[in-house]
Amino acid sequence: MKYSDDKIHVVFDEVSGYTTAIHNPDDEYGFNWILENSDWGKVIGFENYQVMHAEDGIDVYSENQSLKLCINKRVKNGVYTEHYCITNNNSSEYFFTASTASSMFFT
Repeated sequence: MKYSDDKIHVVFDEVSGYTTAIHNPDDEYGFNWILENSDWGKVIGFENYQVMHAEDGIDVYSENQSLKLCINKRVKNGVYTEHYCITNNNSSEYFFTASTASSMFFT
């Protein structure tokens, strides 16, 4: 599934919600800013259970035993953004810092 405007082209996998390509349409060489088979958007320890299509991008819903995660991926006015929302699903408290969040969840 491809979302584009005159400044950027972004392609998402319809099943996983992973971002598979980011291109500048004016790049004569067609450089893809996403490494092939990189699973861009995979969050370690979470299982995706739903991918919803939006007018300007997609929403990917994931969960594990304790947390729910929603990733809103949007293409608008030549800008690609990802917004991550984490919801606690149980009575335990979780605290994230830059160092713990990156080492716990992201590849």
